[in-house]
Amino acid sequence: MKRILAAGLLSCVFAAPSFAGADLVADFDTATGTVKVTNIGDSFASISVVTVECKRRSPPVVGRGGGCPDPAPAAAAPYMMPAFPNKVAIAVKPLKPGEIFTHAIAFFPGLVFPSGKYAFKVIADDGGSVPESNEGNNVVVRTKVVP
Repeated sequence: MKRILAAGLLSCVFAAPSFAGADLVADFDTATGTVKVTNIGDSFASISVVTVECKRRSPPVVGRGGGCPDPAPAAAAPYMMPAFPNKVAIAVKPLKPGEIFTHAIAFFPGLVFPSGKYAFKVIADDGGSVPESNEGNNVVVRTKVVP
């Protein structure tokens, strides 16, 4: 009887983990400027915002902000939100568990990147409006290298 009880307890301890909520993760394609947000959780995620921020890593540019090319103001306007200054901000529709949201930044193909390395920091649910089972996996950094 003790062996059966012990085996039962072990199976409970090693059962598959359960998730308790939405869990948003971001990705970014540096060639196309396409943002992706996936709800890897097991619950519905309400509306959120994903942001993209670009910084030039090398060679350094003295006296110039992040060193990334700027789009024309009219092209950037749809991506500007006062709560997220100096970032591309995109509203993400509500996502079911397993659902993926993608958005190609309209002005990205027209940007001219001088030679160097560029870091794109992408934050899913920037502002923290969605309660998530894991808030620690919302940020990803992707690098674009221009010869």
